[in-house]
Amino acid sequence: MDLWAVGSAFESYYAYTLRVAKLNVFEKIKHSVTLTEEEKRLADEFDIKRKYLAGILRSMDVPQFKKIYEVAKKVTVTAGSNTRVGRMINVKKGEKAVLIGIAVDRDFISTKYGGPGANDTYFTLNRDVIDTAHIKLDCLAMPSLDYEMPCYIPAIDRHEIIIESTTGVTDLPVRYRYGIANLSLMEKIRWNLSLTGDEDKTAKEFDLYDSVDAGVL
Repeated sequence: MDLWAVGSAFESYYAYTLRVAKLNVFEKIKHSVTLTEEEKRLADEFDIKRKYLAGILRSMDVPQFKKIYEVAKKVTVTAGSNTRVGRMINVKKGEKAVLIGIAVDRDFISTKYGGPGANDTYFTLNRDVIDTAHIKLDCLAMPSLDYEMPCYIPAIDRHEIIIESTTGVTDLPVRYRYGIANLSLMEKIRWNLSLTGDEDKTAKEFDLYDSVDAGVL
């Protein structure tokens, strides 16, 4: 749950509901929890572990990401240069980092840097090793800071978010969120990543290669 305020907020009331339930066999496998003998029987009967690793078995109650990070900075860029927002996001082997939301204070730019220089500042994403400037957005054309633009941009090597400016900016508020998740077998096939022998065997058994090519998975 995220609570946002453009200005100061006092005595803000909120409520939420927390549901507690026992882990089922699928959830125990996903979180590496030891199974009972009966649970092992069910796991084997429905081939749960391999289907989960293949990416063809999902639970509605399981979060999409292992963890979500938020970065919020005030960025200063000298004229004709760029500044990285936060650290370089380096992705561990077997995982993906997904940019899921971005926001820039466009009102700050329009008010403080009005005129010809107002629209020469850009939010830029460099993805992986060679996909530089995967997105390049004019900060003046983005919504205000209290609205996070939703997106879904995965990377398997790294993400780098930078602010570029021709005339320069000082203390520009910027924020973004990204999630970390394991790569599924289907994603490895879709993105032409190398598979282990066991993964290749599973992919062939569940016909994942043709399913990905056909677009049905």
